[in-house]
Amino acid sequence: MVITGTLPRICYAEGMTRYLHAHEIPIFEYPAFANTLRFGLRERAEALAAAAGAPSEFVGKSRIRSVI
Repeated sequence: MVITGTLPRICYAEGMTRYLHAHEIPIFEYPAFANTLRFGLRERAEALAAAAGAPSEFVGKSRIRSVI
C-alpha cells in the first residue's frame, strides 16, 4: 500500500503564508516549522506501520510514484 497526500489549504505559497501569519510564525522560521512537521509525520507513519505489522519505506523524492 502506498500512502500519499497533500494539504489543500497550505500546499501553495499564499495558503502557507496565510497559515503562518494566522499562527504568528515568522516566514523566516518556515524551514524549522516544516522540518518539525515532516519528521513528526514520518515518525507517526512508521509507528502505525509497525503496529500493523506492515513494512514502511521513506521515499524522499516527490517525483517518484509507486503503483501497487
